[in-house]
Amino acid sequence: MRATLKILIVGMIILFQLSSCFLDEPISYRTNTGGTSEDGSGLGSAYTCADTIACTSSSVSSILQNVSKVAVGDQSVCALLNDGTVACWGGTYGCTPTKISGITTAISVDMSNEACAVLSNGTIECWYSASSTASITGISTAIDIDVSADNKCAVLADGTAKCWGQNEHGQLGDGNHPQFQSSPVSVLNVTQAVNIETAEKGMVRNSDNSAMLWIGYEFSDRTDIFLPTTISGWNNVSSISLSHASDFLVQFSDGTIREASQWPMISDLPNLNSNLASYFSVVPNISSSIQIDAGFWMNCSVLSDGSVMCWDANNFGVDYDPYLGNGAPDGLVDTLPVTVSGISNAINVDVGGYNNGSCYYSQACATLSDGTVKCWGSNYFGNLGDGTSTDRSTPVTVKGF
Repeated sequence: MRATLKILIVGMIILFQLSSCFLDEPISYRTNTGGTSEDGSGLGSAYTCADTIACTSSSVSSILQNVSKVAVGDQSVCALLNDGTVACWGGTYGCTPTKISGITTAISVDMSNEACAVLSNGTIECWYSASSTASITGISTAIDIDVSADNKCAVLADGTAKCWGQNEHGQLGDGNHPQFQSSPVSVLNVTQAVNIETAEKGMVRNSDNSAMLWIGYEFSDRTDIFLPTTISGWNNVSSISLSHASDFLVQFSDGTIREASQWPMISDLPNLNSNLASYFSVVPNISSSIQIDAGFWMNCSVLSDGSVMCWDANNFGVDYDPYLGNGAPDGLVDTLPVTVSGISNAINVDVGGYNNGSCYYSQACATLSDGTVKCWGSNYFGNLGDGTSTDRSTPVTVKGF
């Protein structure tokens, strides 16, 4: 009876997620069957799911600086350049890269529907458009930031972490679930973090190469949460990533990757298994990963030889599967990693995309060792940066770098 009840609860949570929890985001979406989007704020007018941004420009002025890292969001992409500036494209930014006004000393950048950068003086600036940014109060020593669709988290120089935004799933890690926090609050139990990831849950990598996670949810009158806790037995974690949908992704120093879905953890709340590592399974066919990223519909890894592999991460069971970059058509399910075509010198990969229950899209970009960027996947908002709004099943070069 207890097991049946858990299955029923998890099923209801998934349906709730798909039907409502994404409806507060100011973003337009697309589906193969059309339909009506949200108000399209950020795009300047209302769009239907089947609409695209008209991208017809065949040329763009060179940004002239090489890219050190890309951050792929819901409908846009931002690139951190070697000179500390940031350029973005897709959606409100247009179909090819545009410099962000006032950002000249960035050391890290991340984005979802909003973008944020850590500056060299430890402060954080965030923006929705290229023309203006806003400072985050209460943080002056940031070294890392992660941006999710409805909240943000930063690691500070002293190893602590702060988060702000929505907290309906306990994702801020402050124990005040589900209270919204407009200003940064301290994440409990975190004292030696070097990297942080946030979505509908949270995770940090510590300076001793251990990892911690936290998770929770709000469903009906039940508000169970699991506060930040160390994953026992892991002391060789080299990279972490979370997707807004459901995946935890962890890379180890030996080049292997483990992943876990949040749903079994949620079903075990409030008595979550103390052996957190038991929820993770090895990602097959990858043994030399040097960097990872988890996206809404797919996960990707950069390998030590500069190639990139991606795999389907659709844990919702809906009828959508992404372009993985190997030339296969959109909608082809492939949960085993496949090699992305035409990339042999990648140093970083980042995955974006979104879902509001009826409209789905996904895209990824890789930074190459020569400072250029290649992207693939959905291109409805000009987010692949090639000057078109044509979907791409294999990587295309972003104009301007």
